[in-house]
Amino acid sequence: MTTSNPVPDPVKKESRIPHPADPSLVPAGAPQKQERDYLVIGLIIALMAIVVAGFFALDSKIDAMETGLNGRIDALIIRMDALETTLNARIDALSGRIDGLVTRIDSLETTLNSRIDALSSRIDDLSSRIDGLETALNARIDGLYELMLSLKA
Repeated sequence: MTTSNPVPDPVKKESRIPHPADPSLVPAGAPQKQERDYLVIGLIIALMAIVVAGFFALDSKIDAMETGLNGRIDALIIRMDALETTLNARIDALSGRIDGLVTRIDSLETTLNSRIDALSSRIDDLSSRIDGLETALNARIDGLYELMLSLKA
């Protein structure tokens, strides 16, 4: 490493880690620099493969969850359509029954109005008969009163 440049130059095979000049100072069985670089690169590639595999596993789990959710949504849509069909049929049946009730009520109203009209004319007849009977009764009372007065005198 040069003293003017603190960054190591790979072309000159400079490194920040000082290498012992004497190979006898390197522990026995320790990998050489090139072997160590290959081991580090291999480790990085292995870690990247693990990360990529994790992403693929997560992606497949997300796809499975999405498929399950889409299935549930489709089932809910089918159920809602069935409920809507059932509800519409019940509404139509209820509407028919209500129309029947309205017709029946109209018929009963017509019948009731005709009976009221008939009773009204009978009440008018009875009222005129009562008026006639009242007039006749008053005349008889007046006659009886005059008869009593004449018998007293």
